[in-house]
Amino acid sequence: AKQIEGIEGENIPLIYLATAHAATIARYQGPRYICYLDGPTRKNGVMSGGSVSTLMLSLAIQMGGNPIIFAGQDLAFTDNQHHADHEVYGKAQYIEILPNMRTVEGISGELLYTKLDYLTFKQWIEQRIKQYQHISFINATAKGARIKGCQHLTLDELGLLLSQGIGLRMVKRMLNAEYYHKNKQ
Repeated sequence: AKQIEGIEGENIPLIYLATAHAATIARYQGPRYICYLDGPTRKNGVMSGGSVSTLMLSLAIQMGGNPIIFAGQDLAFTDNQHHADHEVYGKAQYIEILPNMRTVEGISGELLYTKLDYLTFKQWIEQRIKQYQHISFINATAKGARIKGCQHLTLDELGLLLSQGIGLRMVKRMLNAEYYHKNKQ
């Protein structure tokens, strides 16, 4: 229980996996959110979907976020490169294209290689988006896989709109109108 020593009584939400040590969780007196790898959610439970991004999406939905903005959510090997500098993982800068890789449509319509786990996360995210159609989802990622159900803007484009004094509600309205206009034709 050293992980929570000194903050047991704080009113800070504790987000933890269902596999966390029971004694540590029992000592924490603040709000708690259990994360499940998959399956039904329970009171104060959050489905994780298997990655940090999918977990954060579930939390954003549960906490009433609207719009929900993704940043850096590429879910593919953009320009056939690894996500981090090759020095981080000791790998070559460019990926080796393997037989078990798949291709997905990129934000600009190009085909990108992806791994099966990234594809699983992408499909999981798209299922959540489809379930919560009353929420606006913005993918503010410059390059990467197209996420169905998202409005796609670069982070710079979103930042420009916000810096011009246009609030998130107006951005949401503008994007919904643009999306409606594009899909009506």
